Amino acid sequence: MFRGLWNIPLVRKGLVLAVLLCGALSAAPSNAVTRAVLGDVTGDSRVAVDDAVRVLRVAVGLALPTRNDLRLGDVAPRKGVGNRIIGDGALTVADVLAILRRAVGLISDEDFGANLTLVFVEPDTVVLGPGDRQRFDVMVVGPMVTGVSWRVVGSAGGIISTDGVYTAPQKIIGVQKVIVEAQVDASIGTAEVVLDEEGAPPPPPPLG
Repeated sequence: MFRGLWNIPLVRKGLVLAVLLCGALSAAPSNAVTRAVLGDVTGDSRVAVDDAVRVLRVAVGLALPTRNDLRLGDVAPRKGVGNRIIGDGALTVADVLAILRRAVGLISDEDFGANLTLVFVEPDTVVLGPGDRQRFDVMVVGPMVTGVSWRVVGSAGGIISTDGVYTAPQKIIGVQKVIVEAQVDASIGTAEVVLDEEGAPPPPPPLG
């Protein structure tokens, strides 16, 4: 039966078109959402003693902090300093103790901050010229109920798609700035976009 249908040219063309269309849709680019656990600076999806050791090495100057060290290891104080949801912007012995207490079960999710949702946008700063495009990705720390919604804040404008691709305006006067916001649940992460009428600077030459 099906062999007979395949011999009909119109059916064959329709099936081929459907396969190609499905492939194109599955290959369509979308922003990446990375999940992470607060306190898990080693990236193994759990908070353990080795996370505390890593933060201790940074706190006492034996290691340089990575971006993820600062994002995931800055857990003290529980009520953030300034406009931070949690932490004070530095890795200290207080962070080490909080992570260690969490690792051995002496502190609850709520007291540690594991029930908080933190959102970080990558890249967090970018320079674009007229009409340039930039895809943004998201790291979500903690629970995530809804998807990611995007918007552009600033009079210089530009547009951003539902999958996190920002397009700069075709006309830029001088140097201006806008903020790209990614919202997950009630939490917002931001990235700064510098719009330069002369375009983005060329990449640095390779070393060596």
